[in-house]
Amino acid sequence: METILLEERKSFLLELIEDLSLLLSTFSTDLALQTSEIRQKVLEEKFNLVVVGQFKRGKSTLINALLGEDILPTAVVPLTSIVTIIHYAPEEKITVHFIRGTEEIIPRGGLPDYITEKLNPQNAKKVESVEIELPSSFLKGGVQLVDTPGVGSIYSHNTDTSYRFLPKSDATIFLLTADQPLSISEVEFLRNVREHAAKVFFVLNKVDLLSENERKEAIAFIVDSLPKELPFPQEEIRLFPVSARTGLRGKVSKDETLYHQSKIDGLRNSLLDFLAKEKGNFMIKTASRRTRKIIAEASTLIRLRLKAYTESLESLREKIDKFQKFKEAVKKKQEDIGDLIYTAYKIVTMIEEDTVLFKDKSLPKVAKRFEEAASRSRHSNTAQLVQELNRAIIEIVTETVDEWRFEEEAKVKKKFDAGVEDLFGRMNSLIDDVYQHAAGLFNIEFQRMENYPLFTDETEFYYMILEDIKPSLEELSDAIVKRLPKIIAERLIYRKEKEQLMIEFDRQCGRVRYDFIQRIDKSMLRLGKVLTNTVNEHIEKIEKIIVDAMAMREKTSSEVSDMIAKYEEKLSKLADLESKFAELET
Repeated sequence: METILLEERKSFLLELIEDLSLLLSTFSTDLALQTSEIRQKVLEEKFNLVVVGQFKRGKSTLINALLGEDILPTAVVPLTSIVTIIHYAPEEKITVHFIRGTEEIIPRGGLPDYITEKLNPQNAKKVESVEIELPSSFLKGGVQLVDTPGVGSIYSHNTDTSYRFLPKSDATIFLLTADQPLSISEVEFLRNVREHAAKVFFVLNKVDLLSENERKEAIAFIVDSLPKELPFPQEEIRLFPVSARTGLRGKVSKDETLYHQSKIDGLRNSLLDFLAKEKGNFMIKTASRRTRKIIAEASTLIRLRLKAYTESLESLREKIDKFQKFKEAVKKKQEDIGDLIYTAYKIVTMIEEDTVLFKDKSLPKVAKRFEEAASRSRHSNTAQLVQELNRAIIEIVTETVDEWRFEEEAKVKKKFDAGVEDLFGRMNSLIDDVYQHAAGLFNIEFQRMENYPLFTDETEFYYMILEDIKPSLEELSDAIVKRLPKIIAERLIYRKEKEQLMIEFDRQCGRVRYDFIQRIDKSMLRLGKVLTNTVNEHIEKIEKIIVDAMAMREKTSSEVSDMIAKYEEKLSKLADLESKFAELET
C-alpha cells in the first residue's frame, strides 16, 4: 500500500512539473529549462548506494551476497582497483568505460582483467569505470550498487579513487570486519563518508570467525566508539553483523538455512525498506522545494510585468530612467565589492605561518611518541617490528595533525567570516536591491532572496600515510633480514621508519594547508559568482519586462487587455501549482 502511495505521489509530482514547465515556457525559457532538469532527475531515479571500507574487508563478496550471485571477483589480497557500478537491466551486460572516452563490452569472465590490481596494475589499461547491468530485483527503482577500491592498502591510487567517488554517494554501506573491529584510519575515512552520504549503514563482516561472546564484545565496542569519534547520533547507529562469504555460499547453493545464518537477509531487507520508503520521499520533497523556488521567482516577474503593462508611457519612461541610474549604481557597487574579494586571501599568510609554528612545536612530541612505540616493540621480530612501527606512524601522525587541523579550521573559518562579513552583506543586499528597486518602481510585494553561505565546508582532505612507499617498508625489511644480523637490521629499520615518520608528518601538514587554501578559493569563487552572474541575470530579466511594456504601447487597448488577462491567468495557475507542490512536502 505504501509503495502504491509513493508511486502515486511520484506520478503526481511529474505531472505537476510537466504542467509547470509548459507554463513557464510561454514566458521564461531559462526557468522552464531549470524545471525540465528537475523532472529529468526524478525520472531517472538514480540513487547511488556505495559500498566503502578499507581493503580486505570483503566489499565485493558482500555485494555478491546482496545480489545473490557470484559476479564480482573476490580474493584474499587487495583486489578491486576500479569503481564498478551495478544497476538494473532486463539482460546482463558489462561495459568497460575508458578514460579516453571509448568503451568495450566484455563477458563476465573478463571482469578481473580490468578491475583487479593483479591484472590491471596501477590501472595500466586506463579504465574510468565498469558498468554492470543485471536483472536483479534488488536493483530495481533506480538503485545503483557501487563497489569501490579499498582504502589503506599500499596502492595509493585505489584510495584516491574511493575518496573521489564519495561526493556521488546518496547512501553508504560502510564495511568493518570482526577480526579488525575499528581502526584509526577507518575513523578518519568515516569522517569523509559522513560529509557526503545522507544515510550510512554499518556492517560488521566476518562474524563467523568469532564466538558468540567475542561477537557481542566487537559489536558493543563499535557502537560505543562511533558516537565518541564521529558526529553520529546514537540513534542513527545500527550495526549489521553478517558473514558475506556464508551468505553468498548459501544463496548460490540455494541453502536457505545457511543463508539465514549469515544474517545477510536482515541487512538486505533493511536496505530495501530504506530504498523503497525514504529514497522516494526524499526525492519527492527535494524536487518540490526546488520547483517552489522557481515558482516564487516566476510569480514576481509576472507581477512586475502586469504592473508595467498598466503604467502610462510617461511613467514607464520615468521608470526606465530611474532603473538605468540604479543599474549604473549597481555596477559601481559590483566593482567596489570585487576589489574587496581578494582581501580574504590574507588568511593564506596566516595559514602558512600557523603551519610552520605547529610543525616546530609538535616535532619533539612526535619524536617522543615514536621512541615510546619503538621501545614497546623491542622484543618483536623484524617483520613484526615494521608492522608495529608503521601502525605507530599512522596513529601518531593522524592524532597529532587531527588535533591541529580542527583547531585551525575553526580559526580559519572565524577569520574568513569576519573578513568577508561586510563583503557578504553588501553582495547579498545588492541582490535584494535589484528586486526591491523594481518592486518599489511598480509597487508590488517583494520577497527577500536567500542568503548565501560563507566559508565552504566542502573539504576534500583525507590522510594518505604510508601508501606510496616503493618498495614498501615490509619488502625492505625482508631484504634486510636476509643479509644482516638481527640487531643491525633492527637499527636500520628503526632509522628508516623514523625518517619516514618525519616525511609523513611534514607531508600531512602540507596537505592540510593545501586543503584550507583550496576551500578559500572555492569560497571566493562562490562569492564572485553571486556578484557577477546572479545580480546581472536578475537585472536583465527586469529590463526585458520594461522593454516589453514599452513595446505594448504600440498595440491596441484590446490587445493589451488580452495580454494582461493571459498573464493574470498564468499567475493564478502558478499559485495553484505552488499549493500542490507544498502538499507534497508534508
